[in-house]
Amino acid sequence: MNITLKPHRKYVKANSGPQQLFVQLSFKPESEEMKTLSNVSAIFVVDVSGSMSGEKIETVKQGLIDVVNQSILEDSDEIGIIQFSDYAESVVDLNTFSRVKHTISSSINSMDIIGGTEMSTGMQMAMDTLKRSTSTGRVKKMFLFTDGETIDEDTCREIAKECARSDISITSFGVGDSYNEDLLSDISETTNSHARHISDIHEFGQYISEELNMTKKEAITNISADFTVVKNVEVLEIHRVLPTMLKLNMNGNRISLGNALSDDETVFVMRIKIPDRPPSKMRAANLVFKYDVPRLGVYNKVEEKPLVIEYTMNEMLAAQIDPEVMDYQQQIVINNQMEEAVKASKNGDASKATKILEDLKNTTVRLGNTAMTKIIEQATKDLRGSGMISEETKKTIKLESKTKTMKSIHATGNIGMTEEEIRKKSGV
Repeated sequence: MNITLKPHRKYVKANSGPQQLFVQLSFKPESEEMKTLSNVSAIFVVDVSGSMSGEKIETVKQGLIDVVNQSILEDSDEIGIIQFSDYAESVVDLNTFSRVKHTISSSINSMDIIGGTEMSTGMQMAMDTLKRSTSTGRVKKMFLFTDGETIDEDTCREIAKECARSDISITSFGVGDSYNEDLLSDISETTNSHARHISDIHEFGQYISEELNMTKKEAITNISADFTVVKNVEVLEIHRVLPTMLKLNMNGNRISLGNALSDDETVFVMRIKIPDRPPSKMRAANLVFKYDVPRLGVYNKVEEKPLVIEYTMNEMLAAQIDPEVMDYQQQIVINNQMEEAVKASKNGDASKATKILEDLKNTTVRLGNTAMTKIIEQATKDLRGSGMISEETKKTIKLESKTKTMKSIHATGNIGMTEEEIRKKSGV
């Protein structure tokens, strides 16, 4: 696997005090044999509480049927379906797709509305099932769908933590404006995944299809990094930028990076603090990566990468920046600024929220990020109409904006923020 580690400045000004750098970390499969699809064990956990009655549940059932008929799953993949209300029950026991594909549609059609909403019951059953599975070398995935709030949020968060420890990722889906987007975001991000907001229930099948396809491409799994840094070097934060935005949590000097795609780059950006130095080269950090490629029978593969910084008195060298690294850091800034606009709206400061969004729109238009521009335009329309960002749009910003990041386009000549603006809005 090709692992890239590069700071936004290869040369930094010597004798200039402590500085901060953005460092891009990228994973991309090199060999054709690594560009393979993964085997998955996937369980769909579906809300069948009273609020899902009528068209909602019928649309969800049809969406699930459409997805399993799309040839995304291979015969060797495993699939299961669990429904929950105030209790959970299995609709389709976890089994290989080859064994259930001829009967799964009728099983899905048997799903019906039951009662209240205790999401943890479905999550617990799905987690226990995936942990008991004796199949090896699989990406274990829970697809969690709900349209409302649950009475057991703390239990749901604890289950998500246990899933993370068991290498089970959870992609959550919320529809409408009644569910708690913070809860779904917490559940998914705890497991290095993401949550989706579905504004139109008729798009449920499309969203599920997209996420199942992405899961099949997660062929490089369980990536971790151990950091060894020299004195006075500090890793301040790390974000995944591609394929989706996620702020990661350090656990001492080790961090779990999740899975990487088989057909494209998976990109992270670290923000680090480095000490003052005279002109010299410094190995600021050494990173040891471990990962698996289960489809190839590769486990605990180890690769090592140093991060070398050169201090210089040459002003021209110190002024050089890597535009690709700054592109990715800029996308972190855009995501953070959108959340700042939501906070300003909640605090009743519509003018501040509007100003943030107008500035962001100028940037996303220049970058050609039409999906993000559309979200910004809707939030601005809400503010001009009612003085507040609507609940629906808040959910779109909280969840969907994190799925709208783009590959670096610095080579096209499109310019977003200046380096100074990016640094300032990053808190540097």
